Amino acid sequence: MAASPIAITSTDQFDELLKSTKYVVVDFWAEWCPPCKAIGPMFGKLAASNTIPGKLVFAKVDLEETPDIPERYEVASIPAFLIFSGGELKPLDLGGKVKGPAVQTTEDGKVKRIVGADPRNLMALAGELAKWAKEDDAAAEGEAATEEKKEDKEVRLNSLL
Repeated sequence: MAASPIAITSTDQFDELLKSTKYVVVDFWAEWCPPCKAIGPMFGKLAASNTIPGKLVFAKVDLEETPDIPERYEVASIPAFLIFSGGELKPLDLGGKVKGPAVQTTEDGKVKRIVGADPRNLMALAGELAKWAKEDDAAAEGEAATEEKKEDKEVRLNSLL
């Protein structure tokens, strides 16, 4: 089943999402904003094709409904797309794949946010985060398989003793 962006309706819901998911891409928008409406369907498609529960999700925060959240992150213009990693708003090194005037970066080139309806950079961002989330998933599966092999060896060894 394809996932839709999560509509954030409270600060508690938002904080819980950040705690429970490794990467969260948040679209700050408003109903009265034409560029927000223009990029919205694409954001929905990115959510549908890239969401990995617990690893990568896409959320939408309406400035009118939950004004305290955009205020917390100093969202001054919309649409704005912020990237959270490990529960924090953290600049990420996306290897130069997300760039241009709509991209706010740190001095060392890490991406802080995308401001404006910028489909090219939004697609690049979603693709890179999906790749990272899948790599994290594969690494976790590998660790679980290694642990399972250790346990299996211990069981066999104990049965020989």
